[in-house]
Parts: sequence; C-alpha cells; structure tokens
Amino acid sequence: MSKDTVFEVFNRLKQRIERLSGRPLAVGLVIDYKRPYPKPRDFAQTDGMIIYVSPKMLSAEAHRVEGLLRHEFAHVVFIQSGNWDHTERETDMLAEEMFGDVILYDSEDIQSISEGRSPRPHYLPK
Repeated sequence: MSKDTVFEVFNRLKQRIERLSGRPLAVGLVIDYKRPYPKPRDFAQTDGMIIYVSPKMLSAEAHRVEGLLRHEFAHVVFIQSGNWDHTERETDMLAEEMFGDVILYDSEDIQSISEGRSPRPHYLPK
C-alpha cells in the first residue's frame, strides 16, 4: 500500500468522525521511522494528537490498515474527550460504533475489518 493510500484511508476515516460529531477533529498522521515497533503486531500508536504508524503499515493489507486506523481513531476520540483511562476493548467498541463494522483480530492478532475473530483476544494487552 502506498503512502498516499494510507493517507487517503486516514482522511476518509477522519472525515467520517467529523461528520458524526459535527466538529473538526485535530489529529495528524505520521509514518514513524524513528520509534521501534518490535512485535510483529505493533503497527500504530497515538498520543491523542498524532497517529504514528510504523513503516511496515505500507506493506499491510487494506483490511489491516483500515482496522488499525479505526482502532487508533477511537483512542484519539477517547483521549481528546479527556478519557485517558480506557481499555483496548472499549476502544474497539467505540471504533465499531463510529464506523459500523466489528473490529476483528486476524491470525496474527492484528486489527482487521474483514477477517478474524471478535472480541479482542484476552491474552493481548488490555
């Protein structure tokens, strides 16, 4: 997947949240070449203002990119509303509510929108 395509998915999801909330969402996307993403399932993280994605996102399948970014956007919404104490499962539930699809976990425990199982496996970080 090209950088442009990742940014297109990001912008489409951001616009959906903005339409749902009726207000702008202050968040950016950075392809993060500085931080390590040591585990195979480590693709993205956010501080609430920026969603950082690993360069390996550029080789991810579309269903993963979509699932990962939906999940990170839900973190952003929680953080920007002052809720820093949310769980990963709560994040998935919010993403599902905002985007209308279940967040699945594929064979490598990576978020997806088209293959895998739900809810988030219990052995993953909470």
